Amino acid sequence: MSSIGEITHNENIIGTKCCHKKYRWINPETGDTLAAGGILFHDDHSFWAIEEKGTHNDIGGRYSADDGDIFATIRRELYEETYGVFDLLVSQIRKFSTEYGLCGIEDLNKKCIYVCICVPISVICTACGLEEGEIEEKFIKAREKTVKQNPGVHYKPLKIQKIKIEDIRKFKIGYRLRSIIKHIFPLSKK
Repeated sequence: MSSIGEITHNENIIGTKCCHKKYRWINPETGDTLAAGGILFHDDHSFWAIEEKGTHNDIGGRYSADDGDIFATIRRELYEETYGVFDLLVSQIRKFSTEYGLCGIEDLNKKCIYVCICVPISVICTACGLEEGEIEEKFIKAREKTVKQNPGVHYKPLKIQKIKIEDIRKFKIGYRLRSIIKHIFPLSKK
């Protein structure tokens, strides 16, 4: 991608007391105004998801103007939500988007507001020097270490989990992840 894209923001007033900015990144190639981005690891029969408060979703989150572009957002969210277990460069994230494409999530007006890069788990593990079988254990240890080093900070109770497509009905899957799953596994009902 040759240009960084354009940053916009909307001020949203909540009640009469609070005001904050929500930043968006405009994709220079498609013109999509993206609010957030993420990444999902998968193989032919399963995918890895982050569980928070009983709901599973891909690893991702809101764009921040400090990120510069959506690929930096995806890299930051991947690092933050996995407590550094998956430490990739923005250039690697961009390469994955070129090799595997972007899965877009639309709002009610049919405008793409979220993109997810769906990458084979074997590729991610190779890039990070991990074995798939050690992901959960490394995640737990990294989370425990982070929480211990920062006792005054409240951390969301996150968990990383591999979910088989055949078992998907046993889990509460968030809207965003349901949309992405339909893209990767078009025959799944959920």
